[in-house]
Amino acid sequence: MAWSPPAILSDNLFDDGVPVSSTSVDSGYAVLNVIDWRPYTSWRVTGAGPHYITIDCGSAKSADTLAIMGHNLGSLGATVSLECSADNFAAETIVALAGFVPATDRIIYKPFAPLSKRYWRLKIALGGAYSPYIGILCAGTRLTFPKRMAAPFDPTPQAVKARSERSTTGQLLGSVVNYIEIAVSPRWTLLDPAWIAASFDPFWETHASTLKPFFWAWEPGDHPTEVFLLSLAPDFTLSRPYPGGPRRSLSLDLIGVKEP
Repeated sequence: MAWSPPAILSDNLFDDGVPVSSTSVDSGYAVLNVIDWRPYTSWRVTGAGPHYITIDCGSAKSADTLAIMGHNLGSLGATVSLECSADNFAAETIVALAGFVPATDRIIYKPFAPLSKRYWRLKIALGGAYSPYIGILCAGTRLTFPKRMAAPFDPTPQAVKARSERSTTGQLLGSVVNYIEIAVSPRWTLLDPAWIAASFDPFWETHASTLKPFFWAWEPGDHPTEVFLLSLAPDFTLSRPYPGGPRRSLSLDLIGVKEP
């Protein structure tokens, strides 16, 4: 695949109203769970489908990327698609993202040609009566950075967070790995201040500064599977210095948990 610039997806049209499940949800698995940015709470239904999660945005809303996390759609062999409409799918149904079968149960991140419609829905088609679930469902307009990160850059640094016990002589008695932390520190130089003001600052004000998670794709063209759910590190300080001339620098400290 061709290289594409790094991007963040935090905009979510499924949060522009109350999402509706076409199928009765299983007890404890409300459809509202898909918009709380927590992969460990989920929507789940049981049946042959197709199943839909539909949203009325109130007015036309644009989107160009779909992301799904905390799901079993790959294991089920489900066919997933994204549709939109101006009339709640009465006479108009536009396929924004054609049906595909996820290869795994890891994060799904799918860019598509931009569309703007009032009604949107995720469609899940199955070959039998199964119980699909989704932790996070996000569709919106991604924040695309205008250039690569400055070198050197490590896209997937990992730190083992564990508890260990040792004997009085220092011998390892045992360890319990709690989780693997992803800690990414992208940095850009010579960015256009107008781009920062128009594109990055709204993301900072409405989402990032509240430490809400978002999807980070460091190179979605060449590395489409290396997408992570991250947030800004606690006590992060936003700095956008002028390195000289009319351009600015930008650095981020991002943390998250590696998918099992």
